[in-house]
Amino acid sequence: MRPAIILGAYPVNDYALGLAQYLFDLYKEHLPEAVLYIGINTPSYHEQLVSMLKGYPFEVHHALTPEHLIIRSDASAYQTALRLYKEHNKEYDLLWFQHFKGATHEATRTMAKDRLREQIENRVVIEKTFKNNPLLGLYAHTGWGFNHSMMDPGNSEDYTSHYFDFKYSLLKITALYSIFVARAAAVKSFVDNCSPSFFTEKLGSVYFFENDFSQIIFRQGYTPYLEEDEYCPRQHQDKIIEDWKIQNNIKG
Repeated sequence: MRPAIILGAYPVNDYALGLAQYLFDLYKEHLPEAVLYIGINTPSYHEQLVSMLKGYPFEVHHALTPEHLIIRSDASAYQTALRLYKEHNKEYDLLWFQHFKGATHEATRTMAKDRLREQIENRVVIEKTFKNNPLLGLYAHTGWGFNHSMMDPGNSEDYTSHYFDFKYSLLKITALYSIFVARAAAVKSFVDNCSPSFFTEKLGSVYFFENDFSQIIFRQGYTPYLEEDEYCPRQHQDKIIEDWKIQNNIKG
């Protein structure tokens, strides 16, 4: 399947630069044909990151996030990367969302590095899962069912509704850690038709790509698959999805 990588880069320290090289090595081994779209939040490390990329064979599109859009999160870097993806206007099957998880939170670094690596190394399984399920829109390692978390599902709806005329209601599941694989058709439909404000205004939450972006995919009629069920047991996931499909008259 034709892959692209949507990379939210927040290179604020030497650890982040080391993580970038670690990720680029993984991409070279497991996704060598991928096109990279990289949003970069920090001008001070921009040149070092771009220089590092010269040692890799990828087609790369990168840009600094405009200062007025930057929030203290990789979310605004993802916003910039998606603008590049929209402007390039190329067709893919899957988009691999990765970011510099752990760069600013030392306690999460081991877990984050494992999640990023496992996603890339699991390419064969992930692609097969998408091929076998035409309704699948998002594949993530783990996530929440809203009644298993402190999140208010109303916030997700509020943060996404003004960007796009969605056909379907909120699905009460979300992917954790902002690390996931998305069906490109769903993301392309959004970036090509959403309100221009998605690219020109600061996002309403530093957790937008963890709590809210998945709803942009689900509310177009696609479903999730969470690899682990620690926070959202499989039986609970299945019931949430089935109830949502009945509510929205979605077949399959």
